[in-house]
Amino acid sequence: MRQHRSRAWFMTVSFLLGLIGCSTDSIKSSSQTPSGSQVAQVKQGKDQPPADDVQERAVIRDHRTQLGTFTPAQKAPLPLAQPLPPQPTPSSGPTGPLPVVGGIIEPDYQYPWMVRMNGCGGVLIDPQWVLTAAHCVTLNIGFGKITYTRTDPYTGAVSTETRGPISEQRPNPGVRIHPNYDPNNNFANDIALIKLEQPFQVNFSLQTVGLPRDFRHSGIVGTLASIDHLRPLPPGKAAIFRAPIPPDTFAPKFNITATAALASLCPGDSGSGFVTVEYGRATVRGIASQGTISDCMTPSGEATFTDVFAFRGWILQTMGKNDASLSGNTRVRWSGIGARGKMVMGCSNPNTPYWGPLNVVGVEEGAVCDGGQAQGIICQLDPNQANTRFGPPQIVGFTMRTTLANGASQVNPLPFSSNLAQFAGTFPAGASREFTCQIGTPLTAATGAITGANTAVMSRGIEGESGGEPTIVQPSPFDPSEEGTKP
Repeated sequence: MRQHRSRAWFMTVSFLLGLIGCSTDSIKSSSQTPSGSQVAQVKQGKDQPPADDVQERAVIRDHRTQLGTFTPAQKAPLPLAQPLPPQPTPSSGPTGPLPVVGGIIEPDYQYPWMVRMNGCGGVLIDPQWVLTAAHCVTLNIGFGKITYTRTDPYTGAVSTETRGPISEQRPNPGVRIHPNYDPNNNFANDIALIKLEQPFQVNFSLQTVGLPRDFRHSGIVGTLASIDHLRPLPPGKAAIFRAPIPPDTFAPKFNITATAALASLCPGDSGSGFVTVEYGRATVRGIASQGTISDCMTPSGEATFTDVFAFRGWILQTMGKNDASLSGNTRVRWSGIGARGKMVMGCSNPNTPYWGPLNVVGVEEGAVCDGGQAQGIICQLDPNQANTRFGPPQIVGFTMRTTLANGASQVNPLPFSSNLAQFAGTFPAGASREFTCQIGTPLTAATGAITGANTAVMSRGIEGESGGEPTIVQPSPFDPSEEGTKP
């Protein structure tokens, strides 16, 4: 039986490699969504709450939600689901819709881990698990289904998919609220998980985000990407709240002022993830819990986030996973200069192959593969590349780090061409593997050097006025020289 499975997975890997063909002429757009995704148009425009409705430190779920009356001393009243009357849409600026709450708008494809539910946000931390705020999914609130919508930056195609929670004979099926969540105690332990009936397919539009492995570090910049916040945004854009983590020590929560972010949270931001890039991996550091809500047009007050690291043990225990099973024993990522292209990983994990873009900072494909089975890795650049100032992007390196069960580790360079790197082989039992697809230019290929890194700020997209694509550079923690910074 095992021999049969091995043969079957070798055939699967052969199929994956066959997808790329022998000629780059057959390559489609690197951001093409795999089959199974449904195409739909993003709906624009939301209702707006009354401009004089100022409420302290309570992120209301969305424009259909309104808070009860309270005094400023009451820091976090429980959100109540009540409809708000329709309001006129604010006017746009000379070049289109204005930035949201003093913040900025950026391409949604650069934040592929964000998902939405009825009135709240969340992040995908596993193909079958969503992390969000507890106050978004309490029994009297409900949450509907989990969905995402993303726009391809090259073709303009809009992809959307939806998943429901698992079926259970219990109230609030699929929802796992932290057992010590207390809305009457300043929303203590405001964190929850949702298990989906069917896992999402990891693809160009949807990726997972990692859990933090150590205490938060002040000064590291993170972003919260969310919905249009009651004003229309251009297709394929998200509203961005960006700021460094503050130097405080209150472990279960951290606060970021509107002054630091030049923006503030709005209705609909609850449950959304505050994501940093650490060790080259997009990492969810906080979950939006509370905030100062005013007219949703002027930055004010502060935002409060549930510190994810403080609840890391509960998250893993609830999911029935550990570090190794969540991260996967096989990981694939890119380093160097971002480019139009794809990375693909296939193995005996029933959810693979996983697809990912080569132009989004912090993306990493990881899965648990069976020992003794075949696995296949592909990195491929789209032939239609915009030139950088050092020439067109190309693959300049492809490495595999194998760590055996006895702890012995070895890094092997693998063959590659300028636009294609691929590997097919048997995965050793008890081992782990990390693949790096390094992307550079003819200059970096000749000098062997890629300098600079912008991994802390995930704000790179297609700039219409630039005449080309911006340069994204990120180092690789898988490289031998960076062993000390590897997570």
